[in-house]
Amino acid sequence: MKTIDTFQSLFVRLSLFSLLAAASGSKALATQPNLPGDWPTYGNGPAHTGYFPGKLNGLPLVLKWKAPMQYSQYPYNNVLSQAAIGGGRVYVSVGYYSSGISVRALDANTGQAVWTNWPGTVDVNPPTYDSGAVFVQQENAGNTSSYLSSFDATTGYTNWTAPYISQLFLHMAPVVAGGRVFADTGNYHGLTSLDEASGTQQWFVELGGSDQWTPAHYNGELYTWLGSFAERNPATGTANWTVTNGLSGSSSSRTVAIANGRAYFIGSSLYCVDLATQTNAWSVSGGFNGTPAVANGIVYAISNKVVSAFTTNGVFVRQFDPNPGGYENISGPLIVTDDVLMAAGAYGVYIFRLADGSIQQQFSSYSGPPYYLYYGDTISLANNTLYVTSTDGNVYAYAATPTTDIKLINLALLGNGGFRFSFTNTPGATFSVWAATSLTPSSSNWTMLGYVTNTSPGQYQFTDVQVANHAQRYYRVSSP
Repeated sequence: MKTIDTFQSLFVRLSLFSLLAAASGSKALATQPNLPGDWPTYGNGPAHTGYFPGKLNGLPLVLKWKAPMQYSQYPYNNVLSQAAIGGGRVYVSVGYYSSGISVRALDANTGQAVWTNWPGTVDVNPPTYDSGAVFVQQENAGNTSSYLSSFDATTGYTNWTAPYISQLFLHMAPVVAGGRVFADTGNYHGLTSLDEASGTQQWFVELGGSDQWTPAHYNGELYTWLGSFAERNPATGTANWTVTNGLSGSSSSRTVAIANGRAYFIGSSLYCVDLATQTNAWSVSGGFNGTPAVANGIVYAISNKVVSAFTTNGVFVRQFDPNPGGYENISGPLIVTDDVLMAAGAYGVYIFRLADGSIQQQFSSYSGPPYYLYYGDTISLANNTLYVTSTDGNVYAYAATPTTDIKLINLALLGNGGFRFSFTNTPGATFSVWAATSLTPSSSNWTMLGYVTNTSPGQYQFTDVQVANHAQRYYRVSSP
């Protein structure tokens, strides 16, 4: 028969023992994030997978700093690119159509301005960071020369500038790999290769297509999706092979994500091309847009305002919906860690749990305060920090904040037979409650009861309504 003393004894055990070794006698340790590394370009690398290895571990992302970059007098009319992060700095292209055109670097830890380069062109496109340099395309109209430039990442000084002809197109971030820089150039779209160190043009091939695309680089080869899918020799630009059968649709505002020998991209459907067999392996229809992400055998793609997940064989897994039947519209880009999916939408940024598709945290103009994020958000992840660029003209840094030691308080048997406890900890964190009938380290003996309710900032409470069905029960709390 359970008594308050029994639960008090359990409370002492839980406050002293670690989460996975309840009999070890060690103290429950605070949970730490595990997301080290930079974010050099779109999709976190030239293969554009969107995968960032590591875990957020159920921790909240808390505002660390805010850096204003407004150039327009009208609210939410400021164009800021997705940030590239490397060498301890955040790099952002700012401005649109001759207004505020600049490339800027911020200190990644403090948000303080490090340098600003004013290229003097009509438009500027997202940056890529590699080996101490920042690579950016700057556009001019008509037959006036546009430029792909390399800037010193520490000082902002120009390393080199390579001119090309364009028609004031918009571009995704250039791809830097194997000592070369690859980008869309030309009056009618084509692919250019420049030497990374000197900016010397190595080759150009005219491809046609539309603007706002970039190639992918994987296992020493170059890949493009422009109505047909092609593998290209990075030394010459010539096509090694091309797949056209069964492929159709737009190639604008997207690129290819490649992992484990398969390429994933979106046209009129979500497509998968097997690189070894050079065939269209499978496709799924469903109103897809943007660029897929792929991580740990799962493909994530934006479809009809939500993110749909599939196996690498095209089998549906689940959806990640920010607001079922509501106003939100996920627009990308997508970031996938080993435990969460991060996605930007029209009204904010959403952190989904991979385990069940539920929302762990959101920053939204409809969920405040605070009201930070509005239309046009893009996201990047680096060194336990989520960086958000917004059309409100600000760059925001949200740091993953560790939890503190857990000590259960306010233990109570309820009149309905339930058992309730609470504790204080880092506001916004995710905690899970597990139960077992005996204190054994084996994870198979513990059953997850659910997530702990965050009743107010830093205050957590959980009620077990099934406790009366057990002669005795032990609890443990974990994050996540």
